[in-house]
Amino acid sequence: MVLDLSGALEGEAGVLVRAAWLGGGVSSADLLTQAVVPAHPAALALGLLLGRIGQVAPVRGAVASLLVPASEFGRLAMDELHQQTVNLLSFQGLPRAIYDAQAAYNLLCGLGENAQISLQRLEEWIRRDYIALGAGRWPALALQAIAAPVFHGHTFSISVELERPASISAIEDALSGDHVDLVLEDTDSPSNLAATGQNDVLVRLRPVVEGRNPSQVTRFWLWAASDNLRLHAQNAVDCALDLRRLRPQGLVQ
Repeated sequence: MVLDLSGALEGEAGVLVRAAWLGGGVSSADLLTQAVVPAHPAALALGLLLGRIGQVAPVRGAVASLLVPASEFGRLAMDELHQQTVNLLSFQGLPRAIYDAQAAYNLLCGLGENAQISLQRLEEWIRRDYIALGAGRWPALALQAIAAPVFHGHTFSISVELERPASISAIEDALSGDHVDLVLEDTDSPSNLAATGQNDVLVRLRPVVEGRNPSQVTRFWLWAASDNLRLHAQNAVDCALDLRRLRPQGLVQ
């Protein structure tokens, strides 16, 4: 059996998308499974947060903006971002082979027509994995990916609306737990730098207070950050450990 970290096999017959953190692991995998694809780390983080919130109250809608680092697209994108930064400071022309746009000191919701990478394809990949992992349990998600001039770390701005009011403390309790580090103070705001080397998703809850009872909310913001490379590697390791149960234990299985 193959553990495919590239995602190239996703959608092929006998290939499963999995995230062991989100429950169920690879329970539907069997000896006929051809490959397991560890889910995209952004889909893992979004599913982890929205799945827990849904335990408090049904989610009417969720909208997320994902700030995407250069490492999402590999070493060549990181090198180009670095060289663009250096060249801008020395008033030289910009290399554009990967982004076909100025990525340094800039935020982009679209890239040049000759870019070797695509934010739209990335959105589709994350949304596809989110749907596969949720299996109908999680709310519909509107997602926009934005290229950010940073090298590592996903950051998310997520707007959530509940079907009915819930207490802020109940939402915080639901978010807290394994793999999530709930930040309670604005001075310790989650960031791509703070998330570097962390196994957890860092998240800050900011309620939209309406009505007379500020402790009960139906709408709120989440600002979250995670180490995209570390989460992807950790999920791959966890999936591999789950797959060990399928390894033959004798001459016949």
